[in-house]
Amino acid sequence: MTNQEYHNKDRDAESALELIRSENPHNRSAAVEQLGRLRTGLDELQLAATDRNGYVRAAVADALGSFSKQEVSLYLGDMLWDDNPFVR
Repeated sequence: MTNQEYHNKDRDAESALELIRSENPHNRSAAVEQLGRLRTGLDELQLAATDRNGYVRAAVADALGSFSKQEVSLYLGDMLWDDNPFVR
């Protein structure tokens, strides 16, 4: 990865970390998807796993699949009990 690619990844991650705090669930879902693609922001993704919006939680479940099993198995396991079938 080049220096420019690292800079772009950092910038994209910062943007997603800011957007994940949005009131708009569409924005939060997009931020979660971006963090998953970048494989960063695990702490924020774990918090978003309890988001009030099912689409955001479903995006978290998908994004956590980008991380190693050891890092996320507990959180994915908890999501199996979500009331929303799209999350499970």
